[in-house]
Amino acid sequence: ASASTRAGKGGGGPPVTDLRLDLADGVLLIHLLAVLGGYYVPLCEYHAKPTSHLHKVANMGLVYHLMASDGLSARGVPDDVVNGDLKTTMRLLYAIFAAYKHAPAHGAAAVV
Repeated sequence: ASASTRAGKGGGGPPVTDLRLDLADGVLLIHLLAVLGGYYVPLCEYHAKPTSHLHKVANMGLVYHLMASDGLSARGVPDDVVNGDLKTTMRLLYAIFAAYKHAPAHGAAAVV
């Protein structure tokens, strides 16, 4: 299964079709990092259905925190991804890809 399918909202949501919109709230990226990193992020740690800009920025802040915890560096600020900056979004995705391209996806086991 593709990463977009495995990390889909609700455990198997639709694939990503527009990077600017589909990743802007941080939810799919949180799920993707959890799958690739082999850990579980409790629902109380993020806004699963963000309803405001502030919720989305908080989710993206968690994405950057998870990446840093996994030893990944991400350029840009969370607000850039939330605002649909494609260049920042692509850099973020490339950082994740580069770090995990040779590692098999883990089962969600550890709790963050």
